[in-house]
Amino acid sequence: MPSSTHSSDLHLPSSSTSSPVSLSLNHALPIKLDRNNYILWKTQMENVVYANGFEEYIDGTKPCPPQELHTGELNPDFVQWRRFDRMVLSWLYSTLTPDIMGQIVGFQTSHDAWMALHKIFSASSKARIL
Repeated sequence: MPSSTHSSDLHLPSSSTSSPVSLSLNHALPIKLDRNNYILWKTQMENVVYANGFEEYIDGTKPCPPQELHTGELNPDFVQWRRFDRMVLSWLYSTLTPDIMGQIVGFQTSHDAWMALHKIFSASSKARIL
């Protein structure tokens, strides 16, 4: 099968390992979020996130596991969750203009950043559609 230069390569770790995800988006996402294109940007980002199986991170349905196990050791599920969530957060940041990034830079999870952007832009986007 021919390969495409616009494909994504995703290598998820098996359930028995906590190795990092290797994701290569071989093309730049064309739409950077600014004050006038939230709906277009949101559609682009949802496609990337859903296509790679990480929608539960932005919609909040995959909660963060406890940081430590009951033995006091670092929870490997927490490490993996945080790694995947930070990857999704980095995808969001990579598609923001500096002005917009400054409005969400303090959020620590992709879900919190996603919801903040929704709150900032959804009302003005609906008004533009009408």
